Amino acid sequence: FLTFTDSANEIKIKYPSGWTKNKDLKGIIITFDSPKENASDKVQENLNVIKDELPAQTTLDQYIDLSTNQAKQSIEDFKLTNSSKITLAGNPARKLTFTGKSNKHNLKWLQIVAEKNNKIYALTYTAEASKYSKFLGNIQKMIDSFEITQ
Repeated sequence: FLTFTDSANEIKIKYPSGWTKNKDLKGIIITFDSPKENASDKVQENLNVIKDELPAQTTLDQYIDLSTNQAKQSIEDFKLTNSSKITLAGNPARKLTFTGKSNKHNLKWLQIVAEKNNKIYALTYTAEASKYSKFLGNIQKMIDSFEITQ
């Protein structure tokens, strides 16, 4: 595993050495893409990290409800399969799993959303539903290594 540090966004995370980093996506701090499995691999499993402001007078649960409603609008056949309270880097968080379709692909997501000092940190794993478990071990190591450095 290698370490990615972004001092400006106050995060640090470890990622598998064969995965590629992409910092050029609007609204996303970093995306880590799994290697293509073969030439016909249409969906590269990935983990992305975002940071957002928690609006005034908004709780973490309210923020998650809003983002879940947005996902329902943008993901075809959206289905929330799990929602539980956890901690991420020692901070209150929610773990969500959901399924749906995007660009005709059956996908499954794991999202961890945490709040610290009125900032939201979200880690989202996206995978083809049939390959979700294959990459989950590496994804869990990445999530476990995540630090908020502020």
